[in-house]
Amino acid sequence: MTEIIVNSENKRLWWGEGQWVDEPDVLEFVHNDIFCKIIRVAALDGPQEKVYIFGGHLCGYVCIPFGHQDYNKDIFSRDSYEYEVHGGLTMGELYDDGKFWIGFDCGHSGDLVPSMIDIKKFIKKNIMKKNHAIDFSKVAHFNPTYKTWDYVLEQVKHLADQVKERNQDT
Repeated sequence: MTEIIVNSENKRLWWGEGQWVDEPDVLEFVHNDIFCKIIRVAALDGPQEKVYIFGGHLCGYVCIPFGHQDYNKDIFSRDSYEYEVHGGLTMGELYDDGKFWIGFDCGHSGDLVPSMIDIKKFIKKNIMKKNHAIDFSKVAHFNPTYKTWDYVLEQVKHLADQVKERNQDT
């Protein structure tokens, strides 16, 4: 079952109009016998008088079962996993309950992070005043794409399938 953490009104207020407004924020599910999660990132930032909500992008996670060849393996080592997922693995953490989660985020330079829309508009506008020769249509950082709920769901399922497949190889 999906869950809404940030209501549509606040999403519009903090991040503007976009697909994220009507998307869920959290989903926990099992795919191919692997526990999975999708979570929308939203973090308070800024001084008390002007709170800024960073984020709005999605992250996907799968739980590597105890006894799996990749359980508690350092995802940033030279011998890291061979998993293929959007942007590569950016998280691997063993929790106190013994569950080892790996995951990815959709906050890379080519990804549209909703909270960055206004910031990028400001930067683009101010840089354009100083240097008219820059063609921002060719700069990936200024032309990111939003990774939708459906896209992230498929990426999480793909990652879970890879975890399951690697467990059968042992």
